[in-house]
Amino acid sequence: MPIDPDTPPTHDAEFFPDPAFDARPIAIDPERLRDPGSAGAGTLAWLAIAGCVGLILLLHALVTAGPAESPERPTPTDGVLKLMARYSVGAMELAGATGAGGQTDSLREQLIETVEGAAVSRDDHFRAALLSFGAGDDDAARRLLDDALVIDENSADRVLPEYLAEDADRLRALLAGGPVALPQADRVALLDHHGWFAEYALTRGLEPSDPARQAAIAPATRVLTAMLTLALLAGGGMLVGVALLVVLLMKRAAGRLPMSYAPPAPGGSVFLETFAVFLIAFLFVQAIGAFFAGLTGVDATRALLWLMPLVLLWPIARGASRVQVKYAVGLHRGNGFVREVAAGMVGYLAGLPIVALGFLATLLLSFILSAVSGPGAPPSHPIVQQAGSTGIWSIVSLYLLASVWAPIVEESVFRGAFFHHLRGRMRALTSAVMVGFVFAIIHPQGVLLVPPLMALGFVFSMIREWRGSLIGPMAAHAVHNAVLVTVLLVAMR
Repeated sequence: MPIDPDTPPTHDAEFFPDPAFDARPIAIDPERLRDPGSAGAGTLAWLAIAGCVGLILLLHALVTAGPAESPERPTPTDGVLKLMARYSVGAMELAGATGAGGQTDSLREQLIETVEGAAVSRDDHFRAALLSFGAGDDDAARRLLDDALVIDENSADRVLPEYLAEDADRLRALLAGGPVALPQADRVALLDHHGWFAEYALTRGLEPSDPARQAAIAPATRVLTAMLTLALLAGGGMLVGVALLVVLLMKRAAGRLPMSYAPPAPGGSVFLETFAVFLIAFLFVQAIGAFFAGLTGVDATRALLWLMPLVLLWPIARGASRVQVKYAVGLHRGNGFVREVAAGMVGYLAGLPIVALGFLATLLLSFILSAVSGPGAPPSHPIVQQAGSTGIWSIVSLYLLASVWAPIVEESVFRGAFFHHLRGRMRALTSAVMVGFVFAIIHPQGVLLVPPLMALGFVFSMIREWRGSLIGPMAAHAVHNAVLVTVLLVAMR
């Protein structure tokens, strides 16, 4: 019996599962699930995807390399360096406050090793030297100061910035006579150039009860508290997740956990094209934002990103009906909004053990890379730097980007269009792995964090497979990002 493609399906239709009908296996008529498009268009889409992914990776590498040192002003403090330094200082100060003297010495060594490994630029090494001085290790401070002043004739940075030469003299004065030996003007200059790192160094020797020392320690204590809270939440979620994962797998094995997603027949290309259009549009938005920022000094990239949902009009322009797009991409209410959100939370918790395996893979990869090429810079993400910015609008825009834009847009194109196309040709697990891999490598966090991000993308894909609707993956994505942004904002204030 033919079905009008513009008529929403009912529970006895075979086109797609009905959102109001209880999820259960359905009989699929391949012709009714065939997507528009052709093999030739699919080949062009794959070429565009490969080119865009390669360009994104190149841009990330260029950003990671960073700009040349300014001869006039210090570079902003790296967010990861600040986060790691504050956490280490918080742990060391806590050990000292509880009377664990031997542990304090060990934590001091770890602190210096941590900040030295995270330091990349000259200013980073100088701030690590300030931190070492503030922690009471003058030898490490001198060594890190020397690292900051090294001239590499093979690099583009062959001139020592004037401000850094002056700051080096100020640190030598601190090493020779302590904070009291430094004139007020020099203290102000250090604070202006290096912020919290200078504040911590300049309060060395003060009593823990001194307000200035307490003010310097407070950010470190806040980071330590935030990270411990996150660890407790992750640990509790992991315990619940293991139990839920076992239950879901047992139910699936017994045939009592049906998959609601209906894959298409092979042959179409329109949703693969949609994913390619998304990547092209993303690069275009980045280019326009950078051009506009160069002209006006205002970064409009975040505002332009809100135009990205328009890429979902591509399938309609290519001949797909609105109903077909709605169900293929997963933009329907499933078994009801509340039930889908709850299912998304269950799926997210059940997926935490898988994400934990991704983090274990990161630790193993980090160990291997360190053994082969020595310690490298820790993985980073622009959101860490943005979390240190001030202003209510910066905070609001950060939450909107991470917990509204990313769940809606990324889920629609990755777990919606891209996953749907792959499922017409591959099994669910294979499709989820492939979507997770692409999802991970185009994020700007570096190779070390690809395994956990890939695992997270895999989990979101399996929630889509289970529920059919994208409400569950969107809810899981939103909660995950909101927790991380909140912890970062608390830690970086």
